Amino acid sequence: MNKLELTKLKALGKRDYLKIHIPWFVYKECTSTYKEEIGIKLNNVKTILKTLDRQGIDESTQNHFLEIAGNIDHLHQNIEQSIADNWKIFIEESKAELYPFDEKISSLVYESYFEGSPPFKSLKSRKDIPDAYIYQRIKNVSELGATYLISGDRNLRDKSTELNNVIAFEKCV
Repeated sequence: MNKLELTKLKALGKRDYLKIHIPWFVYKECTSTYKEEIGIKLNNVKTILKTLDRQGIDESTQNHFLEIAGNIDHLHQNIEQSIADNWKIFIEESKAELYPFDEKISSLVYESYFEGSPPFKSLKSRKDIPDAYIYQRIKNVSELGATYLISGDRNLRDKSTELNNVIAFEKCV
């Protein structure tokens, strides 16, 4: 989901037009992905800054670039907290509910894993484990009433719409 879509969802949640449910697994998937992607970008920038002396700049200017690279190192150490803070703000402003890790859901996920039941495409399909955690939370939430799922994952959408009360969309419109 892109930033514009999240902004739209946040506004709808803030006005109580919808309730956003965020499974722990989605939260961890997003935060770890953001951390990794930002880390790669920052490392690329630092590498560029540290090698600019090869481009014919003077020592004083290169020292400034090395100082900037050091500042990036310092900022990089705070990225995980920055991402968590940003999520906290999103959750508060959108009135979303972040579900904690649930051991009961883990048991259900692994029962489904060994049985090959939804959302697993087949018996012991490891790549479906993240979706299985999300699916179990969708299953729980949908028991309370109409549930709208926004997911780019076709298998998750298809399996979730087999549940009562679930309507799925590929993206936020």
